[in-house]
Amino acid sequence: MQFRKNKHNAIVNSIIGAGNIFKGNFELIGFLRVDGIISGRIKTDSILLIGETGKGEGDIKAENIDIGGEFIGNLFASERVVLRSTAIVKGNIVARYLVVEEGAFYCGHCKITTNVMSIRSSLEEDENFEAKEVEVMKEIFVKK
Repeated sequence: MQFRKNKHNAIVNSIIGAGNIFKGNFELIGFLRVDGIISGRIKTDSILLIGETGKGEGDIKAENIDIGGEFIGNLFASERVVLRSTAIVKGNIVARYLVVEEGAFYCGHCKITTNVMSIRSSLEEDENFEAKEVEVMKEIFVKK
């Protein structure tokens, strides 16, 4: 999958390798590759890639998200989410584009929109972030 080039995504500059575990909030500039385990809120202005051995849970906010392993939680991509044939994803996706390869497993709700980051940014500014996030996700995905 070819992603749009920017000044940060030419090389992987952060790696959580196989056998490593990261828990908590992680905000970075550039490309993050996960072959270990992540849990929490992850935010990058570039690409987040979860390799085939990678596992994660929580919320991810990135320009592009590429999942080859397992993930449970919410994915917010200002551009695209790619679910590789080996991906197992349970949760909600909000993105401009969604690519699902044959063989990928996905269970959840998906919203394709050009307004992804404004939804997420307004949530982050609120003190009751988690409660508001649930409300907004319900508004996006529950039919009235």
